[in-house]
Amino acid sequence: MLGEIRKRRDRNILRTRYADGEQRASLMGIAIPPSMEGFAAVLGWPQKTCDVLARQLVPNGFTGSSGAAMDLISAVFDENRVKLLEQWLIHSAVKHGPAFAFVSRGDVGEPDPLITVRSALEATAELDPRTGRTTAALEVVSRDEMLLYLPGEAMTIRRSARAWMVDEVISTADGSVLCTPYVHGWRMDRPFGKSRITRPVMKLTDIAVRILLRQEVSAEFFSAPQRYLLGADADMFKDENGKPIPAWEAFFGAMAVVPDRKEDDPDYNQDKPELNRVEVGQFPQMSMQPHSDHMRTVAMMFAGESSIPVNQLGLILDNPPSADSIVVMDADLMSVARHERIGFGVARENLARNVLIALEGPDAAAKAWRGLQARWLKTESERQSAALEVTQQVTAGILPPESEVALERLGYTETEIQRIKADQRAARGAQLAQQLVAAAQQRQQPQQVVGGQPQRELTQIPNGQ
Repeated sequence: MLGEIRKRRDRNILRTRYADGEQRASLMGIAIPPSMEGFAAVLGWPQKTCDVLARQLVPNGFTGSSGAAMDLISAVFDENRVKLLEQWLIHSAVKHGPAFAFVSRGDVGEPDPLITVRSALEATAELDPRTGRTTAALEVVSRDEMLLYLPGEAMTIRRSARAWMVDEVISTADGSVLCTPYVHGWRMDRPFGKSRITRPVMKLTDIAVRILLRQEVSAEFFSAPQRYLLGADADMFKDENGKPIPAWEAFFGAMAVVPDRKEDDPDYNQDKPELNRVEVGQFPQMSMQPHSDHMRTVAMMFAGESSIPVNQLGLILDNPPSADSIVVMDADLMSVARHERIGFGVARENLARNVLIALEGPDAAAKAWRGLQARWLKTESERQSAALEVTQQVTAGILPPESEVALERLGYTETEIQRIKADQRAARGAQLAQQLVAAAQQRQQPQQVVGGQPQRELTQIPNGQ
């Protein structure tokens, strides 16, 4: 496993450098002069590729398990700040393919059980090809310390003067390896998925960076107008002391004053006097439009490769997009996010299962874990479509208006759902109190006599109240 980490380390570091904007694009040695090859042109498209998708994958608790199991999971997750850890896991998995969450015993002053997370640069695992469960895992803590997880035990391994030595063995749950891989882009031939920073993404980024470099070179050389003189000689560009005038002074002078040749000049043309006049001209200013058009083409290709709307790559579209066109532009990205929620949802459920195993053992955890389902925070567009769907189902009588399922479909968090239900109970209590007060006031009113018999009006109280 340590060999596997080292084998893939260079490629993972390369992806990290692209994401951090630290990788220099390879130059062709044609359009960029040697003096400007060290100019740093930076483009954040690879990082954008990861961030845009990761922001669509926001965990939102669990549903479906028993109340006692949910209380245990919530307590451990809160103590370990799992909301933050899962954001790290998902972002790291989007960048490198896999990321890993470990559940272990906590030391003094630490949460127990303790949840730690590692990227593919620091951890790996072995999976059972039939069940897909983790059979062994390695967590690199530092240069001189590792943790090896095997079924039923975890080993602390430290580097000695000559070799790695087992320093401590800790017993864990029987038959379980408490490591959960979070995998982006899982496939049968890629059990640890793939990175969003693919080869096409890296190559297109190199092309775009070279376009930026060419723009800078063009701006450097052609920002000032290019002038020419016909019929001039070097003596015209000397001051009164016979020293050459500095190039910038001659170039940016407010007025170019060049005298004609005098008759006593050896080069004076007697036959054609008009040739003795120095002609001053100027080349047309260079346009940046070709570079802009090239950048737009590359951005379109990058958007197609990464499923990112092109307007998020820093390009200004000719016409501002409407609300409907924004939905269409985001459709591909949202389909990618919905697909990735399946795999990451299974990982989240397995992490909760490992927490229950660490707390109660495999058998009790299997019963409590049954029916557990990961939830995700909905985006704004998903909330709008969910609101229309829930409204239709409530109108048709499929869902009760105060159903917890309806609130989940609308995308509320677990805390928000509990607050809404508390408000609903308080509102029902206030309504019942008002009805009881009204009924008491009616009983205190004088009796009506109808046909010689006293009558009292009755107040209807809703069933169950």
